[in-house]
Amino acid sequence: MHKFRQKYIGDKAFYKRYLMLAIPMIIQNAITNLVSFLDNIMVGQLGTEQMSGVAIVNQLIFVYNLAVFGAVSAASIFGAQYFGKGNHKGHMYSFRFKLYAALLVTAIAMTLFITNGTGLISLYLTDTAGNGAGGSTGIWKGISGNCYDRSHTVCGDTGLCDKHKGNRTDFCTDGCKLCSSWKQCGA
Repeated sequence: MHKFRQKYIGDKAFYKRYLMLAIPMIIQNAITNLVSFLDNIMVGQLGTEQMSGVAIVNQLIFVYNLAVFGAVSAASIFGAQYFGKGNHKGHMYSFRFKLYAALLVTAIAMTLFITNGTGLISLYLTDTAGNGAGGSTGIWKGISGNCYDRSHTVCGDTGLCDKHKGNRTDFCTDGCKLCSSWKQCGA
């Protein structure tokens, strides 16, 4: 029984070492989730739209956290192998790669959030009330360059929108013009 316990269960020193590694990660993850939870509680008192905004941003931050975790975890496998082999130079290189990968993912995420934050948030919105949840006009330009309306119907490059009767306006949103169903945009 002692041999089985030593082989498959381990001793107290192993569990102490394991907990020294695991507890900081558990605390960091708990703090992140607690902050999101507190955001939801505080903003939930303001209204439904504000609560939806916080929930959407929390989802975007969760995707960012997954990207950082994936980039850093890939290098951690090599770091663990180098450390186990006693190759401290290789372990140092893998740690440096983790820092660079985290900084690169952070820079990409910040660039996306700053330049295309409204577009990312509008991907989560659905217009159920008919008041243009996708923006002030409900017309947006996709990655392909086509214009789309609130129902995600392709309006084409000219922005010809046959879903919006009587909404003739003379302004543009990201190069897409909102027009009535019987006039072509720009006319």
